[in-house]
Amino acid sequence: LCLTSHSGGVLCTAQFDNVSTAGAVGGDLKDKMLGVNASLWTRINFTVEDPGFYDSLTLRMKYEDGFIAYLNGVKVASRNAPTTPLWNSTALSNRPIADSTVFEDINLLAYKGLLNPAPAKNVLAIHALNDAASNDEFFLLPELTVASNQVVPQYFPVPTPGTYNSAGVQDMVAKVWVSHDRGFYSSGFQATLTCATSGVTIRYTTDGSTPTITNGTVYTAPLSISQTTTLRAIATRPGWFDSPVETRTYLFLNDVKTQSPTGQAPGPGWPTGTVNGQTINYGMDPDIVNSPTYSGQIITALQQIPSISIVTDLKHLFDPGSGIYVNAYSDGRAWERPASIELLNPDGSQGFQIDAGLRIRGGYSRSGGNPKHAFRFFFRSEYGKSKLEYPLFGDEGATEFKKMDLRTSQNYSWSFDGSNQNTFIREVWSRDTEREMGQPTTRSRYYHLYINGQYWGLYQTQERAEADWAETYLGGDSGDYDTIKIETNHRQMTPTDGDMEMFTRFHGIAVQGFLGTGNYWKLQGLNPDGTQNPAFEKHLDVDNVIDEMIIEYYTGDRDGPGSRYGNVPNNTKAIGNRVEPDGWVWPQHDSEHSLGTGENDLVNPLTTAGAQLQYFNHQWLHEQMTADVDYRMRFADRVQKHLFNGGLLTAEKGVARVNNRASQIDMAIIAESARWGDSKREPPYTKVDWENAVNGIRSFIITRIPTLLSQFRGRNWFPAIDAPTLNVQSGLVSPGALLIISGSAGTTYYTTDGTDPRVPAAQSTGGAAVTLIAENAVKRFHIPTGEVASSTGSILAEYWYGIGGTAISDLTSNPRYPDSPDQRSYLTTFEIPVDAADTYGTRVRGWLHPPTTATYTFWIATDDNGELWLSSDESPANVTRICRVDTWTPSRSWDSYTSQRSAGINLVAGRKYYIEAFMKEHGGGDNLSVAWRGGPISTRQIIAGQYLSPAGIGWIASDYDDGAWGLGLGGVGYETETGYEPYFNIDVRDAMYNKNSTCYIRIPFSVANTELSSLKLRVRYDDGFIAYLNGREVKRVNFDAAATPAWNSAANASHDDAAAVQFEEFDITEHISTLRTGSNLLAIQGLNVSAGSTDFLISVELKGTELSQGDI
Repeated sequence: LCLTSHSGGVLCTAQFDNVSTAGAVGGDLKDKMLGVNASLWTRINFTVEDPGFYDSLTLRMKYEDGFIAYLNGVKVASRNAPTTPLWNSTALSNRPIADSTVFEDINLLAYKGLLNPAPAKNVLAIHALNDAASNDEFFLLPELTVASNQVVPQYFPVPTPGTYNSAGVQDMVAKVWVSHDRGFYSSGFQATLTCATSGVTIRYTTDGSTPTITNGTVYTAPLSISQTTTLRAIATRPGWFDSPVETRTYLFLNDVKTQSPTGQAPGPGWPTGTVNGQTINYGMDPDIVNSPTYSGQIITALQQIPSISIVTDLKHLFDPGSGIYVNAYSDGRAWERPASIELLNPDGSQGFQIDAGLRIRGGYSRSGGNPKHAFRFFFRSEYGKSKLEYPLFGDEGATEFKKMDLRTSQNYSWSFDGSNQNTFIREVWSRDTEREMGQPTTRSRYYHLYINGQYWGLYQTQERAEADWAETYLGGDSGDYDTIKIETNHRQMTPTDGDMEMFTRFHGIAVQGFLGTGNYWKLQGLNPDGTQNPAFEKHLDVDNVIDEMIIEYYTGDRDGPGSRYGNVPNNTKAIGNRVEPDGWVWPQHDSEHSLGTGENDLVNPLTTAGAQLQYFNHQWLHEQMTADVDYRMRFADRVQKHLFNGGLLTAEKGVARVNNRASQIDMAIIAESARWGDSKREPPYTKVDWENAVNGIRSFIITRIPTLLSQFRGRNWFPAIDAPTLNVQSGLVSPGALLIISGSAGTTYYTTDGTDPRVPAAQSTGGAAVTLIAENAVKRFHIPTGEVASSTGSILAEYWYGIGGTAISDLTSNPRYPDSPDQRSYLTTFEIPVDAADTYGTRVRGWLHPPTTATYTFWIATDDNGELWLSSDESPANVTRICRVDTWTPSRSWDSYTSQRSAGINLVAGRKYYIEAFMKEHGGGDNLSVAWRGGPISTRQIIAGQYLSPAGIGWIASDYDDGAWGLGLGGVGYETETGYEPYFNIDVRDAMYNKNSTCYIRIPFSVANTELSSLKLRVRYDDGFIAYLNGREVKRVNFDAAATPAWNSAANASHDDAAAVQFEEFDITEHISTLRTGSNLLAIQGLNVSAGSTDFLISVELKGTELSQGDI
């Protein structure tokens, strides 16, 4: 059964539960009618704007088998029906099914006078009839239409292609005129509402709801306004478009300061307590409002800065199913609600009103525990104007906006965190600094916020750094730009404008590295000689990356591109023009964890996640580019510019920016204190607490530069030699003025034509050749007679950062696993540090040494997923998983799941068994620990280091104890005949000949400068070797590529004696990054073709070429 009618020109459909959305007849009605009753009664309510306008009234019917129709209680038509119907009447005959598929039009014009004009209700009632209760065929489809043949110019409000035109409207009702403008008032007044269109009805509301023809109070006389009021009004006239809704907010500050003093709901429709877990908090705290210190300042505080008033239906905010405030984690267009936005200036100057879409803004702050959410405004034509046209930032920025953020203090806030670090300054300070550096930035102003007249606290506008913003400040068209940002839920770089294609190309070059590759210049669209190369897309705006990173390091922003929360970037945006590439820009965003609440050292450790496209960010990019000496010098030049000689990051300039922002809200903060100071504690936070927090920022800035320079110098990002100083800085000087240049060390060079005295290294002569290991260097040597085991006492832990997910396969399928961990460490027990990071995986591996022959049981506890594997012997190839955690457990919680415990396993004393554990952490807490019991271990306990030895080839590690090995100079070898004697000083014939084909050699060396453009290993060898640099294999010759070397391995081929005595040079430049400033180790496993070979030789040199630092 499907019933339809036209109501006010809008097609209305009544659908019962037996009708599917496709219009098919279901079985429910059949079950109720068939064999029960041949009659069905149905009623359809509808309204008609102006019945007198129409000159046609038609009832269109499809039916099987009959019906009687009533309009507003009067019988108007019948077909195949008895004269006097009863409750169970039947149709007079069985109508053919074919007839029921065609509409029958019945002229009801004679009954048009029965129609009631809107807003009164009309009812079409139908008594539908089947020919018998036992007939299984029944159908009814009524449609009531009105039409007009009058030739009157009208607007059609609803398109109706292929059917009757909808009711037209003659014109639009003029807007409602209100006698008093929005703003601040101290005394009551009478508000008069009028409309220039005659014959209208004006309706108004004061509860924030939208007035309509059916909602609101009919205006009949001037309104008395004597307290804070949000007045909304609309004018309607039958046959006309309704007027736009007029919204006016009137603020009476003496009333505002006493709002909800006990936290009670402001009025009907305002919820209390919690909704969907969302904390609700109202009111001004009497402890502040009535304080002897602040009572006389509240009004001034509320007038120090402009106010924004949001007015909207309360259901749009607080309805459990659809309210955005109580479903704050919901996002996107589906969670945008209509609202009025007004700007009220306390000085009486012109503000604005605009209807807009309203959403919740933020990430972490969307928590239901946060009672003070931030907002985002969308200006769209569906609400009214498609843009806000108003100079929100004066002459500093744009005057047209498609969207705008209204942010507030959330991390380190009084309202959410209950933090004594609340300032409202840290985040915007970074953007102010960015602007003064000349970098693209988003602008902000402070405002008080009111929601439906209720004071909601201190807020701040912020532009959205997206394609529209880029068009305004960078030029071009918004459609030319890609905006890539960290997506809140998955913490990955995601396009919000454009696509990832250009960003992917950028990343693809960056991951190739910057040491001697020319990629620093290529990313700028340049050849190494500085000339333009049209084939190179420009991705890099060098000074933008540098300035943004100086701000990051200076402020210690620990939740930005180098976020310490999960070790993947957060609050990061990249914006690039794909049509005319001019380098990506990386604007500051949400830098709240900074200036004393962040990291004191954001330089160390280096980040790793940016190597993956989904985490690519400018901090990782900067760290990689420091391998290029020209970039590093440019970075140092910008550091010098900003941190010295009155630069923007000197204490004086940095504190001045703090003072500028503080002075804008030093009274307004009292109102914030009254509204939110008691949100998380009693007594409430006050202006004094805010002043203390602001002083904390000043103290941080005053002492910051020495610490930061030490960190930069520790990474060789800033020279140890101080820059020259001038007795006169830039500016006007008198003719003949004496300029004195003072240098702290070395020779000072200068130019007077604006060029740099230093020539880029890429355009300079090459660096000097250096010998890192001479052939006659001191070395340790050893001919093994069995496996050289690592000593017990520890186990190896390896970590891979920037990998999401909780499954072990998320780690083991990553391309960096197993060969490229981000970090290695040695644990003295089988347990990693607890709650160390997010989004990482770890593998802990080595050998287990049981103290006695016995049956042992093992347990594993991990967060998130974890697995423990044990071999039947010392070989990793024979491992079997013995226990696991499929979700997570608290630290050392051994009995959460039966899968955490292994079966009993027999182990033999004096043997060692390969063991490894995995853990994959996504977010939240993290831990991994392994316990055992058996033999003398009578109680379950974490496996101690005395029963463990680390995996890996122990003798190649820098910390291996080789004190018992032989010591000597020069080459290592032996000769049973003649030929090799001039090439070795260390004779190993007695220990090696006819006994072993392997000789272990360890050569310690020191490196002062790791900035090399090349690294060459030169070897005289008979017959093969495997070389390790600081524990990492760098070269193998005459030994199978896939084979694992053993203590008695042999070369797989001979090396001719004549060739063996000549140095063969191997390029290991790709391993330069393995070198460390200071102590290093080259380990060589020398390989003879057999233990019985008549001669053997290994003699090495390690040489490099230093990078040019740039010619003068």
